[in-house]
Amino acid sequence: MAIAGAHLIVIFKFKSSEHIKEIGKVLKLRVVLLQSFVEQEKIGSLFSLLDKTIALHQRKLDLLKEQKKGFLQKIVCLGSIIR
Repeated sequence: MAIAGAHLIVIFKFKSSEHIKEIGKVLKLRVVLLQSFVEQEKIGSLFSLLDKTIALHQRKLDLLKEQKKGFLQKIVCLGSIIR
């Protein structure tokens, strides 16, 4: 008796992702590849580094916008003095 929406999860550990895909095709299964803990740590480190880099660039952009405002105010002040 099949239950609608039910899923069977089977986890195999193979060296080759191609081997897993072939087994999935033969058994007509949806294959989901799981990374090892070491790979997950590396991916996490990469995303952490990307977050830090984005935050630094955002801070730099905010500072440059403030600097631009200051320059524009100086230009307006100089313009009013020259007239």
